[in-house]
Amino acid sequence: MIEYQFALPNKSIKAYALTTFIMLSINFLGFGFIFLNSKAVNAFFSIICMIAAAIPWLYFILQRKNMPYKILLFSFIIGSMGWCYFGNLWVGLLLLVFTFVGYFINKDAFIIINDDGIIYPWPTKRLYTWAEVSHVIYKDDTLTIDLKNNTLHQVVLNNAFTNYTTITAFNKFCNNSIAG
Repeated sequence: MIEYQFALPNKSIKAYALTTFIMLSINFLGFGFIFLNSKAVNAFFSIICMIAAAIPWLYFILQRKNMPYKILLFSFIIGSMGWCYFGNLWVGLLLLVFTFVGYFINKDAFIIINDDGIIYPWPTKRLYTWAEVSHVIYKDDTLTIDLKNNTLHQVVLNNAFTNYTTITAFNKFCNNSIAG
């Protein structure tokens, strides 16, 4: 069975990283403010929340890379519980929503083309059988999928193939699969 996989470029990663940095900063400063204005039990919990926000925050500053999502998940869940504990339920819920949206933003998406058809990942994973496809071509780093229901998917894929022979083989495979 022949199968081609194309990783879709994720344009939202940089905006999510900046927003994450801002959210971590707000958590750190907010729990720092609570620490300065609270009693012993609340101060202890606010320090835990500050540390949970400071670890990924420092990682962003020092590494300038995308943080592993599990660390962010842990930090934001601790922060969400902290905001709820201190009476700011709406901030805690907003932080939880942001956390779960981040899961889908950071998820890698692939277009898979094989003998069965084309699996397109957005907005939900969908299999287009070859009977539904009108034309598929890869040219000039752009994958174009034209469906018979007048839907057109075009994705710019930088260097998806390494040589011209592979591009020719891919286009030939698609044409033969459409012809049936």
